[in-house]
Amino acid sequence: MKKKKNCKETILDAAEDVVVESGAVHMTLDAVCSKAGVSKGGLLYHFPNKESLIDAMLLRLVERFETARSAASEKMRGDPRRNIKAHVTTYLSRDKRMNKVCAAFVAAAAHNPNLISTAKRSHKKAFEKLVAPDMRWETAAVIALAVDGLWLTKLLGITPFNAREQKAIIDELLKIANE
Repeated sequence: MKKKKNCKETILDAAEDVVVESGAVHMTLDAVCSKAGVSKGGLLYHFPNKESLIDAMLLRLVERFETARSAASEKMRGDPRRNIKAHVTTYLSRDKRMNKVCAAFVAAAAHNPNLISTAKRSHKKAFEKLVAPDMRWETAAVIALAVDGLWLTKLLGITPFNAREQKAIIDELLKIANE
């Protein structure tokens, strides 16, 4: 039996749809209400303003990344460097829809830098988990930055690497993580 979504999730899904279709800058509460099939009062009950809706969307994206990373890490139980390796391997499994939503937010953040405060806090917290007890933090930072750079250049459509080359880079980063 399929689990029924709550109203908040329905609104967040609709907001993502609007962002994917027209960009985060052009997302309006009216467009989200229309897409979600809820009244403006219903939307405002859960999200009192556009900023709180965007913040919730960003938080949900961060949670999705963290869930994927945690699942990958769990598969490597017993490996002290599993968190950094999971960060590397989840790069390959990021879905196109999530990337489109992220791309829209990157574009919107250029106009409103306050949008990135949630992502900034989450990124810092996530990085702290990546450093293995037997690893220099600088090594973890280089690996994490390389993964983030790969992802961002792919997200922006400016990556100079094809899929095979990206996989080779990921393999090299995993090798570094094992050293």
